[in-house]
Amino acid sequence: MSASATDLIHGYLDETLTAEQQVELANWIKASPEHARQFSETVLLHDRLRAEMLAGEELLVTPSVSEGQHGGAASNPSLTRRVASGDTSRARRTVLALSTALCLTLVVGLIFWQSVSSPVLAASDELQRIIQASEAALDRTYVVMALDENVGSEALPSTVRGAKPSVDGALLHVRGPNQYVLVRYFADGTEFITGSDGTTAWSVPPRGRVRVSSDATRFRGAVPGQQQAIHFIDMRNSLNQLQESYELELSPEMTPEGWRRMNATRKTTANGGPKQVTLWYDVQSGTIHRMLLERLPQARGGPRNVLLELTDERNLGPAYFEHTSHHDINREVIEE
Repeated sequence: MSASATDLIHGYLDETLTAEQQVELANWIKASPEHARQFSETVLLHDRLRAEMLAGEELLVTPSVSEGQHGGAASNPSLTRRVASGDTSRARRTVLALSTALCLTLVVGLIFWQSVSSPVLAASDELQRIIQASEAALDRTYVVMALDENVGSEALPSTVRGAKPSVDGALLHVRGPNQYVLVRYFADGTEFITGSDGTTAWSVPPRGRVRVSSDATRFRGAVPGQQQAIHFIDMRNSLNQLQESYELELSPEMTPEGWRRMNATRKTTANGGPKQVTLWYDVQSGTIHRMLLERLPQARGGPRNVLLELTDERNLGPAYFEHTSHHDINREVIEE
């Protein structure tokens, strides 16, 4: 347990948390079943210690016994001690029983919340946390896997017309809004690279002219989900669209890597987009490690099901998303 989490729990027990800290504690608890367990154990220990202190205080107080009513007991110190001890023991057992029952109720409630409420009620909050994490993330590299044979491609320049660089096995590098580099490969291993620095889009075929456009969306037709506006190049917009157009469900199970799964099913009132999107993300950092797009619309071709797997997360350098970083300086560049 981190020091900050410990402080929040003790603040909760002392009733000193601010409204903002209460929200922070709630988010920490629902981040994982392990956090919920740690919270319940700490509260249980606190209540047991409190019960022990109450019982200790009771032992210091000897109940008065009226001679008129209990003359035998009053004249018999041994009997008085036994009566007081019996009353105190019963009080102690009662306090402990009530305390334990309260904590067991808390534990059961947390387990019920994790297994039932969390998948539905917490998914929206978790998605917002993932969005915030994506804005502070380093450059990310995903490998693209087409899960069916119809991989398709965008329209190609005349220099390579008829050839199709496959989206299956492609590398997708992403940074901030609309900054990406997509590297696809022909059958002979040569590269076809498209990308954007956020302001201009560019296309670098294996040979011939490099094309540059002031339209930042110009050459990203082959990006998985682009035709359906769920392309995860602009992570914030794509995730916000999931929140608006999809029914979200958070799985209570966690993978051995510490990932949680979020399922998003397209609403019947929504137009376009994959039928199902599944995200696997780190519960601590909010980093998305795996994205599955299923049942993509097929009006313009492309794969029907695509999996993106995070392979790297690091700073790729200030010029990586500019076309000059991906071709020889002597290549002819045409601005559209």
